[in-house]
Amino acid sequence: MQKQMIPNHNGFMNNLPELNVKELKKGGGVSFLSKKQRLEMQLERLDEKQKQLELAKQKKQADLMLMEDENSDEDFFKYKISARDYDILQKAKA
Repeated sequence: MQKQMIPNHNGFMNNLPELNVKELKKGGGVSFLSKKQRLEMQLERLDEKQKQLELAKQKKQADLMLMEDENSDEDFFKYKISARDYDILQKAKA
């Protein structure tokens, strides 16, 4: 399937060879944007990435704060004990 990106008046571009994979990966496509427009688009993409990174950073900081709150001094002394010992402690508290 062949897509026409630009007008092909008088069959000027008929029968041109297709690009191979290496040529396609080079990104040698035709751009109709000016250099200023391309730079503006790149800046917009970078701004969006920066916003996403800042949001991710804020989420990680909030997660860290929650973990610090969970591990406060009152929970500092946690030990693993058997279920039998846990029941004994619960009865002793009552």
